[in-house]
Amino acid sequence: MRIEVLGANACTTSTWTAYLSDPASPHYRELSAELLSHAEAQFAAAVR
Repeated sequence: MRIEVLGANACTTSTWTAYLSDPASPHYRELSAELLSHAEAQFAAAVR
């Protein structure tokens, strides 16, 4: 598995927790279509 340097686009642990939390949670943060597309591409490249 490759580890990419995220630079300025890196997310904090609390931000990732918010993206992955229950939508009913007050901490929930919706992932934009652009970020979702980027994440999918990164995960796809990592499993190759």
